Amino acid sequence: MGCGSSSAGTSANDKNEQQPKQATNNSTKENANKDTTQKKAETNAPSNTTSNQFMNEAIQSHNKLRAMHSAPAMTPAEELIVYAQKYADELAKRDVMEHSKCILPSGGRVGENLYCYWSSDQTAVPTADMAVQSWYDEIKDYNFNDHGFAMNTGHFTQVVWKGSTELGMAWAKSAKGTTYVVANYRPAGNMMGDFENHVLPKQ
Repeated sequence: MGCGSSSAGTSANDKNEQQPKQATNNSTKENANKDTTQKKAETNAPSNTTSNQFMNEAIQSHNKLRAMHSAPAMTPAEELIVYAQKYADELAKRDVMEHSKCILPSGGRVGENLYCYWSSDQTAVPTADMAVQSWYDEIKDYNFNDHGFAMNTGHFTQVVWKGSTELGMAWAKSAKGTTYVVANYRPAGNMMGDFENHVLPKQ
């Protein structure tokens, strides 16, 4: 099960877009500016600096929790970060919560956790730690005496999956203010028959 997690964790952007051609008159220029403004308003993606800070926090949050389950530390992977950002942008543009096909452009499969966040404060965005902790909190429902996948624990098992060693995580905010967080894992976790060896009890 490549995606291997429940589809929504809930809490109380393609950047190769072509620029409009240079206008030849004031009327055309005004319309072009309106189009560009509308496109920018569809989603709100983080700056490179913010994105790097978010990714660093994502790695730290995962590794802190994984260490408690004897799972090796994860490292960031640029391909996964790019994939996560593009899909977060897509979710924000469509303003819908659903998994990707979990297949990289290079053809490899990845694991995927999703999280969405909304606040009445439209400037607020979730931290990486908020998303990771919400996924990990599913541990309360996981039965270590009867290992296996379940929709209400799939986020947790992917976070601590021993065999997943690379991570990419990103976010984007929709025009209506919902922030979508995407985390991709390689190799993908939540593989049937492997839970006992990869989801270890808390030490």
